[in-house]
Amino acid sequence: MNELLPKPDLTKIAPLKLTKKQLKYVMSYYDPNSETFGNGYESGRAAGFAKVYSAQLASPARNVQWVMEARKRMTHYSPDHIYQALQDVAQNAAPREKLKALELMGKAKGMFIDRSQQDVHVTFTNDVPRPSTESIIDVEPTNA
Repeated sequence: MNELLPKPDLTKIAPLKLTKKQLKYVMSYYDPNSETFGNGYESGRAAGFAKVYSAQLASPARNVQWVMEARKRMTHYSPDHIYQALQDVAQNAAPREKLKALELMGKAKGMFIDRSQQDVHVTFTNDVPRPSTESIIDVEPTNA
C-alpha cells in the first residue's frame, strides 16, 4: 500500500459517538493505506466483528444506522482514494474491469492525449483593391 495517502478525517464522524470497534471499522474501510480499504466485510472482521455482522456491514441493502451515517459523512473521496480503488480493481478484478481501471489510471496520470480529427474548411477572399490603369504612372528610366 502507498503510505503517502492521507488518512481519513475523523472530525467528520466525531459527532457519531462510535464504539472502538465501529471506529476501527470506519478507519479500516476508509483508509487507503489499510489492507481492507473499501471492503466492508474485511473491514468488519479486522475491527473484531463476527462474520455474520461483518456481512451485514458490507451489504448496502442492510440499514445499519451507524454505518449509513458514517458513509454519508465519509463518502467525499479524495482523488487519492479514487486512484487507490482503481489500483485495487486493476489488480483484483476480471480482465475487462482491469483494462478499464488501467485506462482510467493512465488518464489520471496524463498518459493519454485525447485526439480528435476536425475538418476545417477555410476560404480566402482577396479584397485588396487594385489600382486602376489610369492611376498607373509609367516611369521611363532617364539616362544621365
